[in-house]
Amino acid sequence: MGSWFKEEEDGAGVPVEKQPWTGDMVIRACGSGEPARYPGCRYPTYRLEWVSRTTGEVREPQETTRTYPTLLGFTAAGKHYQSIRQLYAQHDERRTWCRDIYGREVLYLAERFPCFDSEDFLYEKRFYRFFFLREGEKLTRVQYTDESNTVTVTEDVANLERQWMERFQSLGYFDTEIG
Repeated sequence: MGSWFKEEEDGAGVPVEKQPWTGDMVIRACGSGEPARYPGCRYPTYRLEWVSRTTGEVREPQETTRTYPTLLGFTAAGKHYQSIRQLYAQHDERRTWCRDIYGREVLYLAERFPCFDSEDFLYEKRFYRFFFLREGEKLTRVQYTDESNTVTVTEDVANLERQWMERFQSLGYFDTEIG
């Protein structure tokens, strides 16, 4: 199973700072992708490919997207979730990662809902929420907007929002290249 970062412990069994995932395949942006569209928003993207560090072999993702009603739960990266909260069952407020109910690392990023005037700014509490899971050489994105009744799951992501790719690089979660 792939991981965003490896767990490491000091001699006393105490977890220490996590290291970036260092598997054979790395994600690389290879140009502009198809815009990502969600209810009420649209984002520019990079088109992705996975490249082997050792052989240079390239794998192009085969993206599939499905929208689920929140009341019925959803499936992401091969596991079923009853609610969006199960993606961040364990969360550290000081970091952008969390663990799901299965113990897998999840990168959790949020963006505030747009505010168009001072009243919006004062009272708007909704966020667009993005969760990323890596299983082997596939990236899964789960998108949820507060107070909505759907969850959008994209398996084997081929088009990744530009701001999230740049965030992946700045956080050092796993090796990435912007081509």
